[in-house]
Amino acid sequence: MNAIDFLLNNDAAISNIKKDVKINRLSDFAGSDIVFKIRAISYDEYVKILREDDNANVKLKVCSMGVLDPNLNNKSLQAKYNAADAEDLIDKMLLMGEISMLYDEICDISGFNDESAKTVTIKN
Repeated sequence: MNAIDFLLNNDAAISNIKKDVKINRLSDFAGSDIVFKIRAISYDEYVKILREDDNANVKLKVCSMGVLDPNLNNKSLQAKYNAADAEDLIDKMLLMGEISMLYDEICDISGFNDESAKTVTIKN
């Protein structure tokens, strides 16, 4: 099957790429799995993040954009952690390593670290 046939006959949309990520520390504390549902982000979303802020906040912004559940814009959750917005909530709610792990997972499902996405030269 060629690429055009595949893309015309399948829904390979970025919005369909999702993954559940267990947060071990929170799961241990709760006594059951605490899972964050994440999604892939598009190139345009990533470029927007880079244009909006310095590199210091890129991980927080990617996480705030890529985490679907829990809803990081939930006002009750933000109030619980005395957070001003989604990025601030992530910073106050998660440890540095957990933020980095979520960022890496979002990047992975977005194709940034995908070995299969690398260009392969095919010889005839």
